[in-house]
This record gives sequence, structure tokens and C-alpha cells, in this order.
Amino acid sequence: MEWKIQLSGRFRQFLSAFLANFHTMVYAMVAIWPSPTLPKLLSENSPLPSGQISIAHASLISSILYFGGLLGTLSFGYIGKRFGQKLCLLLATIPEIAAALCIIFAQNVFYLHSSRFLSGVAGGAMQLIPAYVCEVSEDCIRGTLGSILGIVDCVGVLVGAVVGAYLPFYTAPYVFIILSGVSLLFIFFPESPQFLLLHKRIPEARRSFDFYRKDAPKEKVDEEFNHLRESIVDPEKSSHEEVTLKDFKNPSTIKALVISLVIFTGRQTSGIGVILNFNGLIFQETGMEMDPNLGTIIFAIVQLISFFSMSLYIDKLGRRPQLLGSLMGTFISYIPIATYFYAQNAGLDVSSFSGWVPLVGFSGVAIFSMGLIHTPTIIMTEIVPTKLRGTVVFIIYMVTRVQSILTMQFFLPLIEKFGLHTSMIAFATCIVLEAIFIYLYVPETKGRSVDDIVKTLNDKRNGKCNKSDC
Repeated sequence: MEWKIQLSGRFRQFLSAFLANFHTMVYAMVAIWPSPTLPKLLSENSPLPSGQISIAHASLISSILYFGGLLGTLSFGYIGKRFGQKLCLLLATIPEIAAALCIIFAQNVFYLHSSRFLSGVAGGAMQLIPAYVCEVSEDCIRGTLGSILGIVDCVGVLVGAVVGAYLPFYTAPYVFIILSGVSLLFIFFPESPQFLLLHKRIPEARRSFDFYRKDAPKEKVDEEFNHLRESIVDPEKSSHEEVTLKDFKNPSTIKALVISLVIFTGRQTSGIGVILNFNGLIFQETGMEMDPNLGTIIFAIVQLISFFSMSLYIDKLGRRPQLLGSLMGTFISYIPIATYFYAQNAGLDVSSFSGWVPLVGFSGVAIFSMGLIHTPTIIMTEIVPTKLRGTVVFIIYMVTRVQSILTMQFFLPLIEKFGLHTSMIAFATCIVLEAIFIYLYVPETKGRSVDDIVKTLNDKRNGKCNKSDC
């Protein structure tokens, strides 16, 4: 199908990027859903006909999302490679809507487990969104369109927190269905020119390229398309060779892979994921008189504002300073939270602090954590050689899914046994260790070519980061 309304090429690029990222918004809403919902399900006034659920079932509600993500990553990765990103993003609406229907008709907790698993499967298609947006964007607006991913993620978290907190349990999933339905408008946009060229569908690729370059000078469009076609279709110029194990034996590639694994593992062990998932329960434990759901919403609002601020300065400050600043800011924010929960666990009277210390601490986490969440993706795409980028992204995505399963599954049982203060101290410790690693081993990548970055990784002595590179 083809878009008939006369729109400029850049507006079409923006609209396609926005609609493709509707899946990110739905997934973010689903990811935050346990935060306002689990306290209800764990209470005696559970909305389920079967009644109150157990801690074990509550943990599984959070972690099973990532079990589904493993299946979705594998499935949509294969489908995307064979049939294109567009088809995958349209197919993702099927498990999204099915997941919402499971909640609408839920009679017991097993309906919710099925819903979360299906949502995870749908989330597997998200790995294709950055590639699609990158491939349809002009160079001069690629960064702006790429930032839509982070914006809709933050908006999704905020909307999910509000919907889960203030809409009836069986009404909230209708919002998911409506947004999934809106994403189906993506059917009016063509597949990316790069995918069509890779599959030797040159006339379709040209139509797609013209679609996204409408109103641009014809000579410029012809020149860009011919260059793109030569780089992909011409076997002498094409860089799309088969990836082999030998490609990973280069020292710079090994270092890039290790750096990527560490910074993404650090994102998991920082505790941001579990705080988002269990925000309602955590705020409930603080003893604040404020509605715990309002605390979750404040957290989401602060994150959204923080992301906008971060996106303005990422190309001015550089990747290393922003990531290190994010880590240290999050670490400092954990100190009052851990101290508060330690004093509470020790039986001390903390009532005079309950109204503001946890809120200030968690607001600090929300402010500084956005760099910790989004900067690793930028660093990874800049230090990994172009040929291996897709493979490395897939590896990292699978590893972080497994890590998410473990953190979500065991967080509630662990805090029940050892207390919230222990987990906060563990998160803070992991943040410090990651900051030390980044200071020593991660080079600055701002404004540098991939070849220059690879040379820097090869030139390191004893694995340490030279000051000129940092």
C-alpha cells in the first residue's frame, strides 16, 4: 500500500519513525504495568476472581515478559532478515493485542502470565526499529529521528504508570489495544530501500527511496540512490559479507564486545529495571503518606524531562562524561535510599524522614539514570565495526534478556529475605564498579569515525584508556 496524501519527504520520514516506535510505547507501558498493578494483585482486594496472588507469582509476572522476549528476539530476527522490518512491525501487533485480551478475560494469575509472555514476544520486534529508522532517514535528521525511540519510551512509561494506577484493572488493556491499532497505520509506508536492495528488488527500492525523498532535487536523489545501490548490490563494493567466527578474533573487536557487554550488564545491575517494575511496591515500603502510584508517576515525569535534557547535550559533552556523570549521580542518589531502608530495617524511627528522603533519592535516580539507560546503545553502535554491528546487537539483546529474567525473578524473594537496603547497596556497588571500568577502558567516541575508534582500541597499552582518547 502507498501513502496518497501529499506530504514532504522529511515529514514522511518523521511519521514513519513515529508510527514504527508506537511498538516501543506499547512495550514501555507493558513493562511499567506491574509497578502500579502488583500491589493490587498482592492485596486481599485483588481484582482477580481467583483472589490474592503470591510473591512467587508476582515475580513471574515481571520476569516472564523477558522469557517471551527471548522467543520474540529469535523469531522476529529471522523474519526481519528474510521478509523485512515492515512485516515484523505489523506482525508484532498480533501478540500485543492478544496480550491485552488475556488481561481483559483474566480469571486467575495464569492469564496474566500468558499476557506478559505474549507482550515479551511482541517486544522482540523492537530490535528492528532503530535499523529501519536509520535506513529511511536523511543524514541531517537521522539523530533527531533516532531520539524518537527514547522519547516514546519515556512517554510510554508515564502513560503506563497513569493507566495502571487510575484506570480499573480490566479497563487498562483497552488502551494497549487502541495504541496497537494506531501502529497499524504503518502499513501505508514502504519497506526500507536498503532491505529491498539487499534482496535485489531494485525497482521497489527506488520507489521507496523516492517516497522518503519527495521534494528533494532529482539530481541529488539519483546520486544518493545510485551510491546506495552500488554499495549494496555491487559485489565488489558490498560490505555485506557473511559474518564468521574469525571476524571476532581481532583484538579491537574483542575489546568492543567486552565493553558492550559490561556497559549493558551495568545497566541491568544498576537496578533501574527492577525499580521501574516494582516502583509501586518499593514506594509502599517507604511508609510515605503519599499515594505510591503518584510516586511512580513522578518518577516517570522526571525521567522524561531528564531524557529531553540529555538529548540536548549528548553531542556536546561526549559519551564518556555523560555516562560517568549518570553513574555517579545515580550512585549518590542511592545513598540516602539505602540509609533510609537500613534504618527502617533496624527498627529506628524514620517517620520524620519518610515524607521526603525516599522521594528525593528516587527523583535523583530518575534524573541521572537516563544517561545510564540510553548512552550504552550509542557507544555500542560507535565502537563495533559496521560489518559486525547487527550480530553484536543481537548477542547483547539476548544476554540482557537473560539478565532481566534473573533480576526480575529473584528481586522480590531477595528483598523479602535480606531487606530493601541490601539490594540498594548492591546496586550502588555495581554502579561504582562499572564507573571504574568505563574510566579505565572506554574511549570517547564523539565525532570520531569507526576506523579511528577501532585504531584507538588497537593502540591501547595494557588495556588502559589514553587521556587523548578520553
